[in-house]
Amino acid sequence: MSLAAALSVPTYTDAGAAFLDRELIVVVTAVVIVLTLVVQGLSFPPLHGH
Repeated sequence: MSLAAALSVPTYTDAGAAFLDRELIVVVTAVVIVLTLVVQGLSFPPLHGH
């Protein structure tokens, strides 16, 4: 859901100027998603007890 929201940020503003930080928003959102999945994946076995 968050990546879909980040990708929905327009490329250009209503005035016609480029939205300069769009790529940064998409990259940061993707990194947060990947880190969340990796941290959960790595922490589950120790917390599960195996």
